[in-house]
Amino acid sequence: CGIGVLYQGHVYSTVEIGNQCWFAENLRAETYLNGDSIPGNLSGSVWEDYGIDGIGAHAIYGEDPSMISDYGLLYNWHAVADTRGLCPNGWEVASDSAYSLLEIELGMSHYDAFYTSGWLRGSDEGFQMKSSPNDSPMWNGSNLSGFTGQPGGFRSYQGEYHFEGYEGRFWTSTTTEGSSSAYMRALNASSEGDHVYRATKGARMGMSVRCLQE
Repeated sequence: CGIGVLYQGHVYSTVEIGNQCWFAENLRAETYLNGDSIPGNLSGSVWEDYGIDGIGAHAIYGEDPSMISDYGLLYNWHAVADTRGLCPNGWEVASDSAYSLLEIELGMSHYDAFYTSGWLRGSDEGFQMKSSPNDSPMWNGSNLSGFTGQPGGFRSYQGEYHFEGYEGRFWTSTTTEGSSSAYMRALNASSEGDHVYRATKGARMGMSVRCLQE
């Protein structure tokens, strides 16, 4: 861990946190592992239709290609769940439990990491996961973990873009019953964002993805 991983023409930096090896940047893959294209460049109405129909899709925040280098791509959860795979061989989309173990490594209690939701989870684990003023692009964390969380925003069910520069949202691979929603994590720029937000969100939403070594 710590060696770059070449995947679909981009070298991803990696970081060891405890016994886990993480991508230290958001995924930007436009095809599944088998080479099939992940639909993108979708209008708001088509994005909404794909979500309703359970079809995987990706988006660039604000349809602005310059955002990719900082924030990667946003994916609906149907793309995360697709059996063709988002991450490289030997890697997987991090699960809810994997994020909990990361948070415990940074100091969160076992109970908070596995059993509570909302912003009041832990103390400064979110601060440790957010990029620092010395990173590029900069944010208001310490990045002591090396996770290098960025405020890439999200895409709503209806295809609208929100919170770039203020909040980063990350899918986990862990679904709720019926696959209509899945667990996620969020970091934001407020003092509240020094904690880590854990919740479930509808599968039609577009969020960032981090890969974890299997």
